[in-house]
Amino acid sequence: MKRGYLPLETLPAWQHLNGVELSGVAFRKFGFDEHGADKGSGIVATDTKSSSENDAKPEILLQIPGDLVLSLETVQDYAKSDRDLRDVLEAMGDFGRTARGAILIFLLIQLSHNSPDLQSKHTVGVSNPWSEYVKFLPPSFPLPTFYTAQEQELLQGTSIEGALEAKNASLEREFDSIQEATKSIPWCQELWWSEGTGALTIEDWKYIDAAYRSRMLDLPGSGLAMVPCIDMANHSCGDSVKALYEEDSQGNAVLQLRWGKTLQPGEEITISYGDEKPASEMLFSYGFLEDGRTAAREITLNLDIPEDDPLGLPKRIFCQNDSSIRIKAARSSDEADEVAWESDLAWVACVNEEDGLHFGLAQTTDGGRELEVRWKDEKIQSPRHLREILAADPLWEIIQLRAAVLLLERLETQLGLLQELQEPISKIKEDQVALESMFRPGIFETIFRFRNMEGELLEKAVEDLIKQVREIPMPPSLTRVCLDLTDHGTRELSYWHPKSLPRILGRKQRMEMKWKTFRDVRDKTAAL
Repeated sequence: MKRGYLPLETLPAWQHLNGVELSGVAFRKFGFDEHGADKGSGIVATDTKSSSENDAKPEILLQIPGDLVLSLETVQDYAKSDRDLRDVLEAMGDFGRTARGAILIFLLIQLSHNSPDLQSKHTVGVSNPWSEYVKFLPPSFPLPTFYTAQEQELLQGTSIEGALEAKNASLEREFDSIQEATKSIPWCQELWWSEGTGALTIEDWKYIDAAYRSRMLDLPGSGLAMVPCIDMANHSCGDSVKALYEEDSQGNAVLQLRWGKTLQPGEEITISYGDEKPASEMLFSYGFLEDGRTAAREITLNLDIPEDDPLGLPKRIFCQNDSSIRIKAARSSDEADEVAWESDLAWVACVNEEDGLHFGLAQTTDGGRELEVRWKDEKIQSPRHLREILAADPLWEIIQLRAAVLLLERLETQLGLLQELQEPISKIKEDQVALESMFRPGIFETIFRFRNMEGELLEKAVEDLIKQVREIPMPPSLTRVCLDLTDHGTRELSYWHPKSLPRILGRKQRMEMKWKTFRDVRDKTAAL
């Protein structure tokens, strides 16, 4: 549906009308960057401001009345006097009782209230301060959910390729559920869904989701919420962050100068969206990467249990369908980057019945049944508990080997997918005409940087996993296990069993067995 917009220059009138207090700050559009991308708006200082740790009170830059903070509680209050909002919230059931669900539905009502497509037919909802404020939201968001097909292709091999597919599928399911739940409400059927007069599309739902994700704050008292005016503060990190958001004793949302910081007229006032957030989250949720960022920090990928695993289904249930692997770069004691990984499913995938893992059904106190997991004779409470038990098991070195090879196989596959596009993307980068004709300003450069960051972390993770395999201390059942790279770049695991040693030494020959996949490692070590 068409949306109504107001220029930023008219925002002061809205502020005065709704009791928003400013102290030495203003809102400003920043124009375009060197790639031609719109830099949007932000908050800048109009006066010199300073804050010392010796100050009795913080320096308040913005104060937003508590009733303007858009939270679950606020939406529920609005619904008491807005029948249209209340009807949709009730129709959506549990979804409308969550903070995200309630806020998205509220925003949908406000966009419908303002839409030129609908105003001549029926006034949706009751006018409130947010009915006007949503007109100050940008006309579009540079989030991956709005990438063109060509821009999405650039994400091949990155960690957000699959996340974007899952997100789009989730948004489509939500949109379908809204239609199913509200089509019996007469005005919804006429204005949103009717083939002749309906104006609501999946793009509207994506827009609302993008507005929420990119502007949502976690306030100490209100929880997840959108805060007008403060949501215009842009992100920075480290010492360059000038301000922070908080709630005062009266329930107002405030933007205050950080202790020890100074502002000069014209200087932008920034907050932190999270200094430790990985590049994937910054790009996925906010649509940009910081100018000074050089590292991905963390990659989250999906891990599949081998199709021939007879316990695949109960293993997934036990892990609550969490199939993620988190690869994270960490600074070690000698200041060198080390790569650590976390995955509940990896440890569960590495063991089976012949090792001591058993699944069964146990009766609960209310007469129902639940999945029961045991490692040999000990009941396992969680995947993390299983990891702790395995670490004390005589099979631990073999299990470590299996887990490392399983992860190595997954990371090499991901790295291969990422590298497939590297050459054609590099060529496009050198062809300015092709670049400008295929991609929007700034999008290509952002994705190009992102791909390089994730590629560097994946390469380091593969390198570290190879090192871990080589350093795993082998039990007496395995004299030696090594991992080598062949001339073709494939992995080959070689092992020597003690029973083979006399023949090996007598013939001065090395008896090798090549293992190239996790299945090979699992099956061969199970036989030992």
